[in-house]
Amino acid sequence: MGTMTDIIALRLVIRGRVQAVHYRKTAQARARALTLRGWTRNLPDATVEIVVQGEEFQLVQFVNWCYRGPERARVTDVHIERTAVETADDFVVLPDGSRADARSLRKRFSAHVPPSFPLHTLPV
Repeated sequence: MGTMTDIIALRLVIRGRVQAVHYRKTAQARARALTLRGWTRNLPDATVEIVVQGEEFQLVQFVNWCYRGPERARVTDVHIERTAVETADDFVVLPDGSRADARSLRKRFSAHVPPSFPLHTLPV
């Protein structure tokens, strides 16, 4: 992974048929294959939330995958926003709706203002 100035962090919320189709586990495998860091969890509104960070090239590949998801998923929308870069060693799957776990992860992370992410390079 690059230096902290090369690292970009994104928060994604994926809508559609994305729960009970192994979306989080497959996203974890994809993120790890791309050497990305972060976490994913199911939210109570039947969406999947992902906070992912890494270098631009790998993030674009990961976000493109998020629009498709695993075979049984039917993605209808991917909301993308930049977020603070966190210090993380892996990409993990959090328990469903686990706000407490997400907060405790964030408390351990050091914030860093990421550079601008070229959102125009992502699919619409």
